[in-house]
Amino acid sequence: MKRSILGADASALESGGSPRLMLDFRPKRGEWLALPYTALRSVRYDPDDRPVVSIEFSSHVIEVEGRKLEGLYLAVVSQRASTIAEVQELYLDEEESRCFVERLTIRRKAQRGAEDRPDDRG
Repeated sequence: MKRSILGADASALESGGSPRLMLDFRPKRGEWLALPYTALRSVRYDPDDRPVVSIEFSSHVIEVEGRKLEGLYLAVVSQRASTIAEVQELYLDEEESRCFVERLTIRRKAQRGAEDRPDDRG
């Protein structure tokens, strides 16, 4: 049995049929952040490496850690993902086929020559 909770919503990934304008990131704690798909620069995922999807925008880099992230990668690449949310896992079922986002790390990109720094949101 697996149970995930984020308020009333237990979904780590919300996506739809038509392309979206914004991608909304919702960590368990702190500020939520939505960024426009027009600012998307790259999306990286190596299924043979550690389970992380790296999403780079012009102003931020977001790392999504979890399980079953192939669908999340495809939804972002096709601009169909609308919300990516961390969820708290209470009961784990390893056979669960849904995407599970354990951690969102949001970093604001540095301004011209400065180093990347963690954002207050992640």
